Amino acid sequence: MRKFHKYPFTTLLLLSCVIITAIYFFNNQRLYQDYAKKPLEAPEFTAVFQAISDGIYPWSKAVTISASNKTQSTISQQTSSIKPQDVDDDKPSKDTSISDNDTTKDTKQDTKKSEIRSNNTNSETSTKKNKVVYKEVKTDYFDDALFIGDSRTVGLCDYSGWDNATYYADVGMTIYDIFERKVAKVGKKEMTIPSALKKRQFKKIYLCLGINELGRGDEEKFAKQYDKVIRDLKELQPDAIIYIQSIMNVSAEKSKNDKIFNNKQIAKRNKAIMKLADNQTIFYLNINKAVVDDSGAIPEDYTFDGVHLKAKYYKLWTSYLLKHAVKL
Repeated sequence: MRKFHKYPFTTLLLLSCVIITAIYFFNNQRLYQDYAKKPLEAPEFTAVFQAISDGIYPWSKAVTISASNKTQSTISQQTSSIKPQDVDDDKPSKDTSISDNDTTKDTKQDTKKSEIRSNNTNSETSTKKNKVVYKEVKTDYFDDALFIGDSRTVGLCDYSGWDNATYYADVGMTIYDIFERKVAKVGKKEMTIPSALKKRQFKKIYLCLGINELGRGDEEKFAKQYDKVIRDLKELQPDAIIYIQSIMNVSAEKSKNDKIFNNKQIAKRNKAIMKLADNQTIFYLNINKAVVDDSGAIPEDYTFDGVHLKAKYYKLWTSYLLKHAVKL
């Protein structure tokens, strides 16, 4: 006991490490799953200190954005069609050629309305001089398309009906581990995305990531990693058009009650990744325009958990993509 009294700071530090380690293993391990990747190179409790630097504390609520098997089996039975007015994501204009700043008229009034809407729905405002004219296409446009994403893209794979497209998606996938997971199936082999992209070339690559990263870092760190992923993809697929799809918003109730997974945080990150589009080979698509209401949230009827769409509402997403395509 005398030795412990002789070195009170060391004792306190050791006890703190033991307590934090206990919290990590028995309470909040999921909260730090992105921080503790190599336990043999560093003690597990260091993940906590790394997370704290990003504002994630041991007492924070751990959230995993995924759907349970029970829920998935329930929504898979929802195959009823959507009314035509629900599918029309561009109600202000029937013209499918849309400029990237998303203004319908060159008037001050419409510009002001567009700016107000951008705060709620992450409006497609281009930061580049080049304007994009999107064209409507048919489903065969996606014959040579690759969709990369998290659980929301898994849902797109399951319920879009686009069997002609390729999907490299996984529940919980992030922009930080996108190239580490073996989510690509080539023949009978499962491999990482870089390995698969060395074997097959695509003409279009659709990215949809960001919901799982909300509790990690800030929008600048997120955008920097997103940019790195795009550059790596361009190196692997030099002839591919890359579409950055916005992070889909959550429901109003989810946004109001969750300090991490809310539409304010999503808007910050969407604004950051929107700047990565050069409108030449990299384009930003605001898929929120297809699924949110006037408040900028996913309607409660459209989602079963405030985050993921019900099966039948994936038609809203696919309809938007069909109307927002680029042909180089």
